[in-house]
Amino acid sequence: MIYEYILDEDCWVKKASFKPKAKISTVERCTNVSPDSSSSPILSSLLIELKDVKEILGAVAGDLHKSNESLAILTSNIAYLKNHLTLIQRERVKSFNKVLRQVDSATARAKIAENELVVAIQNSYSSLSTHIKKSYHSFSERIINTLKYFLGHA
Repeated sequence: MIYEYILDEDCWVKKASFKPKAKISTVERCTNVSPDSSSSPILSSLLIELKDVKEILGAVAGDLHKSNESLAILTSNIAYLKNHLTLIQRERVKSFNKVLRQVDSATARAKIAENELVVAIQNSYSSLSTHIKKSYHSFSERIINTLKYFLGHA
């Protein structure tokens, strides 16, 4: 018994069955009967359906090939982007480290300048203090000498 199948909404469904009249091998049926043969309408329709299936499978194979090419291009682009992002990340790290070194250097220079300022203020205060002491002693001595002069003559 031979069954005929049809495609119904993406599913193959058994349509009908029939008994062949004579025993013919499958190879003979496929090679001896053309799609235009009027001797077996079921076989003709089967051959036409097989031809359609073959065309559909060819189209699917072509689409798969295009998909593989697109996937290869996409993979290449992703690798390029990954490398580019890695380079950008390295440049950011370099820039950040450079700024940190500049800040550290500026901080060190500020500390040195601060220390120099403190030393300069201490030296100025010490010098001023010594000058004031000398001036005070000199002024005191002048007053005492003036008083001695006036009191000593009286």
